[in-house]
Amino acid sequence: MRLRNIRRKLQQSQRVYSLKRRHCTPQPSLPSPDETVPSEWLTLIKRMRPSPENSSSIKTAINQTFSYRRRWITTKSPTVAEIFKEYPRFLDMPALMDIEFSKLTDGKEDLFIRKWEGTIIPRLKEIASSEKKNDIRHLLEKAENQHDDELCYTMLKILIHLLPPTASGRSVAGSKCCVTSAVSYLLELVPTLHLCSLNP
Repeated sequence: MRLRNIRRKLQQSQRVYSLKRRHCTPQPSLPSPDETVPSEWLTLIKRMRPSPENSSSIKTAINQTFSYRRRWITTKSPTVAEIFKEYPRFLDMPALMDIEFSKLTDGKEDLFIRKWEGTIIPRLKEIASSEKKNDIRHLLEKAENQHDDELCYTMLKILIHLLPPTASGRSVAGSKCCVTSAVSYLLELVPTLHLCSLNP
């Protein structure tokens, strides 16, 4: 009603509606922080050599790229080799792995270690004892006579056997995920040689 009453007061020329097209110049879309910030930090991670002077800058770069890296890993499922190629400082600055793991576990990174011997190993033995695979049964028998580091290493192997394959089904080499490939990334335990009795 209000619009009709307003229209009555208009002159004839004012009553005719004409479409006025708006000519807007398209604004260039601003790049999102995820597109620009990581590229700068990634360049820093790749180019900056590890040294005490550069340590702080590299750690900052790793922190700044954390969300980007997690999204890349979860959506693209890169191999370990691809991750290390993109983030080479993980190889020559092992402390960065601790930072990454701490962020992934929300500061509870020592919980696994604290529970390993008292809770996790007994649980692994219980689960492994019901498995019929020869590899697992052999490792379990081997663990019965082991202690400390040797037992820890064997139980890690059993854990790898029990873990389900990755969502992408890829291994570090890019092929189908396999236990052998995963175990190859564990450091092999070599008994120390007692050379005290040997002559120089």
